[in-house]
Amino acid sequence: MIEPGTTLQFSDKAYLSIKGDLIAKGTHNSPIVFEAHKNRWKGILVFDGSLSKLNNVIIQNIKSLSDGILSLTGGITFYNTTLSLQNVDINNSITEDTLNIVKSKFPLDNVSISNSASDAIDIDFSSGKIKNSSIYNASGD
Repeated sequence: MIEPGTTLQFSDKAYLSIKGDLIAKGTHNSPIVFEAHKNRWKGILVFDGSLSKLNNVIIQNIKSLSDGILSLTGGITFYNTTLSLQNVDINNSITEDTLNIVKSKFPLDNVSISNSASDAIDIDFSSGKIKNSSIYNASGD
């Protein structure tokens, strides 16, 4: 579990890949931040988990994840898992899909996605609910 107030900075070739669950529970006054050390980083992949929870999290300055045979269109990808995103801000993405949810179940509550170079969100073969969320300045859909 990532503690409130934690800031994780990634190099331009780095990404976070988790087989299992990502638990990041910040607070309103002490959010958790995932960001580039300089310029951009390759984002997040979470797969084959039981329940990932992100609460009061900021994710910014991501680009597409490509590393050897791994090539994803999403800057933040959840695959074959259950996830809960609440009070999450995702900013400045130059990916085909800023948030990509595949074969997963989810609620999204108060999720804000801004400045997406293409699609802000892509949901495939998944089920869930989205409420109190917004998308600003997306060049795709």
